[in-house]
Amino acid sequence: MNDPDRPVLLVHGFGSSALSSWQRFGWIDAFEQRGRRVVAPDLPGHGLSEKPTAPEDYGIIEDEVYALAKSLRPLDAVGFSLGARLLISVEAEHPGTFDRLVIGGIGSNVFSFRSPEQLASAIENRDHERAPDSPMAAAFVVGAYRSSNSPEALAAFLRRPLRRRIRAEDLDAVKCPVLVVVGESDTMVHPVEVLTDYFSHVRVVTVPLADHLDTMRSPVFLEASLEFLSAN
Repeated sequence: MNDPDRPVLLVHGFGSSALSSWQRFGWIDAFEQRGRRVVAPDLPGHGLSEKPTAPEDYGIIEDEVYALAKSLRPLDAVGFSLGARLLISVEAEHPGTFDRLVIGGIGSNVFSFRSPEQLASAIENRDHERAPDSPMAAAFVVGAYRSSNSPEALAAFLRRPLRRRIRAEDLDAVKCPVLVVVGESDTMVHPVEVLTDYFSHVRVVTVPLADHLDTMRSPVFLEASLEFLSAN
C-alpha cells in the first residue's frame, strides 16, 4: 500500500551530486510537495562529501549505501547511472531493502566491465583523447572539471576497491517492483532487456530522443518516478 510518509532515497550518478542532479532538476521539491521525506546524499568523492585522492581511502560504496538504507527502512529509492548500479547491487545482496526501486540510465551496461584506469587517467590529465571509446567518456572528463568537483578525487573513486561486478544470477534476488527509465538514444543501455528480463515485477519507460544525460534532465523521468512511487 502507498505510504506517503515513507522516505525516498535519491542516489546520483558519477561526477554529479544531489545539488546538480536531484535539486537542479526539481526532484527534491517535487517529492517534498507530496509529503515525502527525501534523503539525497552526495557519494564519497562527490559534491559536498569528503574527497580523498587515494583509492584506498574509499570503502565499499555499496556497503555505505546499504547502511544508510537500513537506517531509513521502509523506503523507496531512485538511482541514476552509477547510483542505479549501486542500488541494484544493494537490493540483490540484501533483498527487501527497498519497497520500490527506480533505476534510470542503466540497462545492458549493468553487466559491462572495463578497467577504470583509462578514464581515470583521462580525467587526471584533462585529456579527451585518452577517454575510453564510449559516447559518454568525454562528457565524464568535462564534468570532472565542474567547480564542485575534484578531478583527483573522481579518478581515485574510479580506482577504489571493488568487491565484484554485478552478475546476471544476482538479479534473481530482486523481487521488489522496479521501474527502469532509459533514453531512446542512450547507446550505453540498449538492449535494456538484458537487464529487465531478470526482474519479477518491472516496468520500462523510454524517454523519447534522449541520450544518457538527457534522461536525467527529462521531466519524463521525474514524472514516471513520481507516479510509480505513489502507486498502490
